[in-house]
Amino acid sequence: MYELRDGMKVKSSDGKGLGKIIRSGPTSLVVEKGLFFTKDYEIARSLVAEVRGDECWLSITEDALRGGAGAGAQDTGTAAGGAGAEGSRMTL
Repeated sequence: MYELRDGMKVKSSDGKGLGKIIRSGPTSLVVEKGLFFTKDYEIARSLVAEVRGDECWLSITEDALRGGAGAGAQDTGTAAGGAGAEGSRMTL
């Protein structure tokens, strides 16, 4: 299993920057709001292909994440970096 740390940059398999990790657990990681996501998103840890230095590379393209349909990302219902009240989760 890869060592994921808060602050690591997250990139899609096609090299697009998706944001930074703000929290990681045994089954998922939370990527903070950035250019790609308009909210914080939880991404299945199974989508991590490899870690290169301070970068976490996913096994899925940016377009596949945008397309949703079981891509393994969910809206956490919180603002970037926030730990506020959880909203509804939406599978992408």
